[in-house]
Amino acid sequence: MPPEPQPSQHAWQHAARRLFAKILAEFAYEEVLAPEPDGTGPDGVPRYRLPVSDGLTYRFRARRGAYGHWRVDPDSITPTPTPSTSSRTPTTPSWGCPATPPATSSGS
Repeated sequence: MPPEPQPSQHAWQHAARRLFAKILAEFAYEEVLAPEPDGTGPDGVPRYRLPVSDGLTYRFRARRGAYGHWRVDPDSITPTPTPSTSSRTPTTPSWGCPATPPATSSGS
């Protein structure tokens, strides 16, 4: 039998972005996360920011529904380095979806 076709790197990146947008939307709706308004883009869509650590803030476009649900645009999610007193720097893994900075280990 021929091997099963494997999803491309692009397909994985697309899926990861959509899943991350869904997680942001659900956690914002449930008030686990509290995105802050960040103005309105030239397209009229509200923009939000979500600081997640000393050195990383996510920025994205989202619309709010009639009952308070969120619709986050997966293509708008952008990790933005923010000024920090920490030496950690934000990273973006090879699969394209933003990640939190690596934890620093303390030597024992």
